[in-house]
Amino acid sequence: MDEQQRAPGVCLIRVRVQAGALVITIIQTPDITDRSAETTASYAEVNDAVEAVRAFLGGFAEAQRSAGA
Repeated sequence: MDEQQRAPGVCLIRVRVQAGALVITIIQTPDITDRSAETTASYAEVNDAVEAVRAFLGGFAEAQRSAGA
């Protein structure tokens, strides 16, 4: 794929309350054409979930830059 045709990534965040506590589930798909790379993780702490999303975005941006080099 050229730069304009690179597959997008998706980071889905689901939040629910279970037994009085937050459960934050994050599904990360760095390339929607390759679901085998998809990961799912759950967090009880907001800061941990935010850090996971930050890491996903940073990794996605770096991969895109490297692919364009």
